[in-house]
Amino acid sequence: MPSRLYRSRSAKRRTSGGDNEDRKTDRKKSEKNNRSTCDMLTLFEAAEKEDLETAKAILETSNSVDVNWMNAANLTALDVAILTDNGPLACLLLAQGARENLRWVGKSRALELSQLIKDAEEKTNDLTNAILNTTPGSTALIKEIEKQLDYWEWKTSIAKKMKYSYDHANPPDPPTNVVVSVSSPTSILIQFQEPEDCNGALVTWYKVEWSMCEDFAKMAGESRLTDPSVRELEIHNLDTGSKYYVRVFAGNMKGLSAPELSIPTCAEPSSWRDVDQRPSRLDEKLSVMDALLANVQLHRETHQVERQFKESRVSPSARRKTNMRKSLKNIFSNTTKFQKHLRRGMYLACILYCDDRVAVSSEELLPIVEVDDNVHGSIHNDFHWLMKVACTWEDVRQLKQDMEKGTHSTTLHCRCKMLQAALHLQQALGMQDLGHFFYRPIKDSGGTVVMVTVNAVPEMKAVASSSIKWMPVSKLMKKLQPNTDQSTAHDMLFTSLPEKISYHKMCQQVLERGLYLGYLKLRSSVDLIRVLVPEKTPNVLPHVKVRTNSHVSREEWEWLQNLDANQVKEPPTALQLGFQEEIKEATSKLLNHLGVTEDQAVSHRLYDIEVIEFSPDVSFLLLLPPSEEVCSVPGQSDHLAHREGFLSLPVQIFEMIHMCTYNRAFISRYSRLSSLLEMNSLLAQHAHREAFSATELSTAKDRVREMQEFQFCLDDTWKGRRWIMDCLTYARDKQIRGGIPLGVLYAPPPSPDDSPLTDHRVMSPHFMMPPVEDTVGSQEFLQVDADAKSHQPGNLRIYAAYESGLAKGTSVKLHVTPRTTAREVINLVVQQLNKAVLMKGMAEPIYTDDQLADFCLVAVIGARERCLRDDYQPLQLQNPWTKGRLFVRLKSNVLAAIEQGNATAV
Repeated sequence: MPSRLYRSRSAKRRTSGGDNEDRKTDRKKSEKNNRSTCDMLTLFEAAEKEDLETAKAILETSNSVDVNWMNAANLTALDVAILTDNGPLACLLLAQGARENLRWVGKSRALELSQLIKDAEEKTNDLTNAILNTTPGSTALIKEIEKQLDYWEWKTSIAKKMKYSYDHANPPDPPTNVVVSVSSPTSILIQFQEPEDCNGALVTWYKVEWSMCEDFAKMAGESRLTDPSVRELEIHNLDTGSKYYVRVFAGNMKGLSAPELSIPTCAEPSSWRDVDQRPSRLDEKLSVMDALLANVQLHRETHQVERQFKESRVSPSARRKTNMRKSLKNIFSNTTKFQKHLRRGMYLACILYCDDRVAVSSEELLPIVEVDDNVHGSIHNDFHWLMKVACTWEDVRQLKQDMEKGTHSTTLHCRCKMLQAALHLQQALGMQDLGHFFYRPIKDSGGTVVMVTVNAVPEMKAVASSSIKWMPVSKLMKKLQPNTDQSTAHDMLFTSLPEKISYHKMCQQVLERGLYLGYLKLRSSVDLIRVLVPEKTPNVLPHVKVRTNSHVSREEWEWLQNLDANQVKEPPTALQLGFQEEIKEATSKLLNHLGVTEDQAVSHRLYDIEVIEFSPDVSFLLLLPPSEEVCSVPGQSDHLAHREGFLSLPVQIFEMIHMCTYNRAFISRYSRLSSLLEMNSLLAQHAHREAFSATELSTAKDRVREMQEFQFCLDDTWKGRRWIMDCLTYARDKQIRGGIPLGVLYAPPPSPDDSPLTDHRVMSPHFMMPPVEDTVGSQEFLQVDADAKSHQPGNLRIYAAYESGLAKGTSVKLHVTPRTTAREVINLVVQQLNKAVLMKGMAEPIYTDDQLADFCLVAVIGARERCLRDDYQPLQLQNPWTKGRLFVRLKSNVLAAIEQGNATAV
């Protein structure tokens, strides 16, 4: 009975306590609602009194204010600010998320304001009559009525002011700079700016309309942008290959502005891949990788069962000896101690940081464990293999167990020790993820090598180890007393701590959405090819941003392809012309940043094989140096080799860093598969060498063949993502000499009216259109100001007076500098026409580099010819030669240029 009473009383207390909690919660909610209502009423009053400071204070301090709340008159604070011509307050409210009140549309707003004035005047009249009819002795009552009368008179004046403002308000002017571009094969992007002159009318929203009809007779869709700070709209699910016309309106309470048409007038959803049907590197490969991993694991389990059967036949004494070795190894491995003094050998260190603190041992040492007491030659391959393991740290234990079965191999023996050291670090730190490796191991003169991983920990308690504490980096650096006589690997590690943490942070950064122009520059040594990258973004090439839209349309890409083939048959569209100008501006900016002079820039090339797509939001075009300068060798002059702000990373390491940032899921699967296959292949080859009977030999051969098939499938998948290898192979090929020379790209855009030959004969359908237009009404080949010909760059038009395989009268237009020589012009012209021949599917005539010396550049006027020396600068030519034409001819064919010039003279 007492226990029942106790339980009953306990239940009552619990019920009573619950009721109290509910009442407290309700009271808090009520107080919060009261504060919110009070703040919103104060905001309205500040809007009516045009008190900007009070309104700003409420919006900055209160978290419960609803800026779109309506009062009893169905007005928002933004309505009051706009109708009282308080522009600063209206802009402040719009920035805080206020939106125009859509309850009133058209004339209803004027009627509501008139009714508001009428109600206020009636209330004022009633209060005036009440004062007149009040008994003279009621002083307190009269004061109260007078107070109300003052308030309603003020409300009447506010209502009349709003009505007057509304009656005299105008719709805003149209938006400006409406630009439409293709953002994907099924979408377009519209960007615009606010009106230049608002004409006293505040823009509170925008309207975008699109149609497949140029006159907008039939609408394809429309969208209302209620936030006036957002002046961008991407329209999805459009028909690929169809033209869409766009116009934009600005709106406010008085209605819409006049429409502003886009530039260009229309856009056609498409992709640059439509030109040559090139597959996307971003195609989903994860399913292929997952299926391959499942097959590898199934194959692994099958052979593991066979291996266990073989091991079961080993004598008990041999198994006891093996177990004894393993148990002794485990005794010592569980008591891992970090290295304090680094002797000759290989070590593995881990830098874990959280904010400005770094993880250290109780002795204030960085976590460092020994890998091997000796370094076996070059470690580039093993280090790159370990970087792949770093993408799948959870497999370390399994990889190590498998490698212990094949430690007879020198390669496996070294890598097994690396995995053992990584496993020790994982156990000591209480976490699997040790981070990513710094791109370069630390080496000192004593033969010590330290490989360093770096990882950012979200919170310090994530490191589940009692032997680890956290210490500020600045404090740790102050305690450091490096050896001034000889810098050791230990000292180098500590002094470079901020650098490695900064590098790790930089590697995690992803570029903003956009199309970028990158620069490919290589350096080669005996065993490595290195690529130039910026220190601030080591996961991408040196770059500048071309535009916000990352997509390149078919129309834009076709223009570049035609420029490269010297095969333009129509004037450029507005979209193509804008794209060319964007690239020209970006190339100029990038080359200036890299310290490349204008004379050197002319011979650079734009990579036109593909657009490098890092992700759906980030794409790259590439700028290539001349093929002879793409890859510099030791001893060769290279102004970028020691330029501040840049690093040179081995290509394989750059690929890992880049993929970890932009294709994390893919590189993790690839690294796991690659590590497993590489190890299984070594074990399969060892089993093949040790096979004794015919059955064992046949089984071993089958396993080796299966591993080769798996590896081939993996390599094929990996090759589809390795854009850097394709680019550097193309850039270094001196036979192809591919890409669009900047001398062609910088020249004014061509059109069919460029050539004077079109006035005298029918143009061949294969006529090679020149990349620069002539001076109107003149035969001058030189397009610069007469007073500045020796000081400024210019555009040259050069005709081919040799058997090029193309239509007679073919010409090339080039942008050159005052220091560009005749030999450089000859080489560019011949190489461009070689590419044009190849792109037409013809095998010849193609002139090799050895044959370039057989050509010369000549100026022809009438029956006179002047042969220019190879070192002569064509822009230095004076009258009357500027009135003639420039030809490239064979030195042996003396009359070729004069005969062609006379045949086509006007």
